Amino acid sequence: MGKIGAAIAFGNTVVWKAAPPAPRTSGLVLETLLEPGACPGLVSLVFGSRETARRIISNPLVKAISFTGSDAAGREVASLSSRQMKPVQLELGGNNASLVMPDFETETAARELAVSAFSFAGQRCTAPRRLIVHEDVYKFFREALLASIRSLCLGNPADPQTQVGPVISKKKQLELKRIVQQAQREGAKLLLGGQVPRGWESGCFFEPTVFEAKKNDLSLVQEETFGPVVVLQSAPDLDTAVKLLNGVKQGLAASLYSYDKESQRYFLEKAECGILKLNQSTLGAAPDAPFGGWKSSGLGPPEHSWGDYEFYTRVQTLYFRSARRTS
Repeated sequence: MGKIGAAIAFGNTVVWKAAPPAPRTSGLVLETLLEPGACPGLVSLVFGSRETARRIISNPLVKAISFTGSDAAGREVASLSSRQMKPVQLELGGNNASLVMPDFETETAARELAVSAFSFAGQRCTAPRRLIVHEDVYKFFREALLASIRSLCLGNPADPQTQVGPVISKKKQLELKRIVQQAQREGAKLLLGGQVPRGWESGCFFEPTVFEAKKNDLSLVQEETFGPVVVLQSAPDLDTAVKLLNGVKQGLAASLYSYDKESQRYFLEKAECGILKLNQSTLGAAPDAPFGGWKSSGLGPPEHSWGDYEFYTRVQTLYFRSARRTS
C-alpha cells in the first residue's frame, strides 16, 4: 500500500506483481482503489511466477522496480534491473535484534518483546528475531520471556482475542520444522515450542519457539526465519551486545532497552541498521519516516518520506537565459 500510494501520488501508473500466496487479499486491495473512482489501468494487478516478474522487469515500458521479499530474490531483481539500467528499491530481510541492559525494567522488556516477536506469527519484517540480553539479568529475562510467551493466545486470526495466528502456508510450516531440526543439530538449545501445536494440525500453525544460542555463526542466528522463532543470546557488556547485533549480514532494525544516556549514544553510533529505536521493540514504523535497511537488508532509496520523492520522480535541471531587454 505504501509503494502504490506513493507511486500514484507522484503521477505514475503501477504494475503490481502480487505475492502468489495472497491473491484474494491482493484483489481486495485493488478493489479499495477502484471504489472511490480510480481509473482502470492506474494499477494493474498481475499474478504469476518468477518468470512473470522477470518479464515485467525487462519490459521497456516499466521505468523502475520496487521490490519487497527475500534476500535471494532481491539479488536477482537487482541484477536484472541493472542490466536494464533501471532504478531499483529493495526491501529485503530483517533479522532484527533487541538489546536489553540491566538498568531497564527486565520484566517489562520481556513482556513487550514476547508480543512483538510472535504477533502475526512473526511474519513482519520489523519483528524482533534476536534478543541479546546482558548477562546480569539474562536468567531473569529468560524466565520472564518464556512466561509471557506461554500466556499468549494462539488461535483463529479472525478472533479479536488471538495474539498468535497461523503462518502463511503448509510450505512455511514445513520450513519451520526444518529450521528447528537444523538449529538443534548445530547446537542451539530449544527452550520452548518447536512443533505444530496440538489441536491445530489441520491448519498452518506453529508454536511460538525460543532457542538459546551461545555462538553467533549458527544458521538460526545468521538467517532470518520470518516466522514465530526467536533466539536468545547473552552478552557481558554493551560493546559485546552491539558486536553480536552487527554480526549478521542484515541491517534493517535494532532497539536498545536502556535509560543510560551514554549507552544510548554508543548504540546509536555503532548499530549498523537503518531503523533504530530506544526503549521499545523493533516492531512497526511510522508511515512518514524513512524505512530502509543497511547491508543486505536493502538497496536504493528508503521507502516513505523523502525516499518516495527520490524514487518515484526524476530530476531535471533547467538552465535558461532571460529575454534581452529592448529600449
